[in-house]
Amino acid sequence: GIKVTKRCNLRCYHCASYGGEDFSYENAVRILDKLAGGDVARLNFTGGETLIFNGLESVLRYAGKLALPSGKKFSLTITTNGVEIDKYKSQMLSEYLDSIKISLFALGANYGAVTGNSYGAYDRAIAGIGNAVSAGLPVHVQTSVLKENYDCLVQMAQLLDDLGVAKFTIYSNIEQARGRTLPGEKRLFEEELRKAFDILLEEKGKKSWNLKIDWRKWPLEGQYIIIFSNGDVTANPVSNPPGNFEHIGNLLEETVETLWQRYPYKQSHISFYSNR
Repeated sequence: GIKVTKRCNLRCYHCASYGGEDFSYENAVRILDKLAGGDVARLNFTGGETLIFNGLESVLRYAGKLALPSGKKFSLTITTNGVEIDKYKSQMLSEYLDSIKISLFALGANYGAVTGNSYGAYDRAIAGIGNAVSAGLPVHVQTSVLKENYDCLVQMAQLLDDLGVAKFTIYSNIEQARGRTLPGEKRLFEEELRKAFDILLEEKGKKSWNLKIDWRKWPLEGQYIIIFSNGDVTANPVSNPPGNFEHIGNLLEETVETLWQRYPYKQSHISFYSNR
């Protein structure tokens, strides 16, 4: 993931985001050139909240023009909370992205309890999902299973199916940043996550949802790679308190090949993303 900003318009109590500054266009170009030269097939732009990064469209436009040694183009996606996806942004994003990941952590009033924003953000997030679908983007909604949403996951899935969302993934808490310090009463066990997934599959069969449903654990095995604006590359999440990340190197100073050879969690990364 390319972390284009650390800024966010929400303050989710379980947020796993840490560190970083806004990318400059110059550094984004240098890093994208390096990734293209290293034949990296898929890129996800993340934050913070990706859509409040002012240079996003310019960066996506540049990334979309690059050719890989394989002759292919990048497969591009972003992760967003959806609050800023108005009709203009959804059309702009549809020009560059192959899909979009939208985080939705609760329904109704509980949305504010999780995100710290009760002033219209929930309605805007739901509208944003609808705008992305209307623009022709395959929409993947993901939620961390929390006390505030555990009992409404079926209702959430029904809403997403009605909106035309392609995929819904529930996942375990990520043990980084605020997610690492969740109090016990906020935590759910793996058995509860499995039960929630089984219930969703049962309801999908009963109600003939078109929605694809998946679930993911986030063990401390370095599945996710983050690239920061200064070129730093980290493995996430790993068992390395207090931050639970591991610094791998710097893409502005080294090649993709060198960093990948050094990456100690290759199999975990490949396995986690092979079916996504």
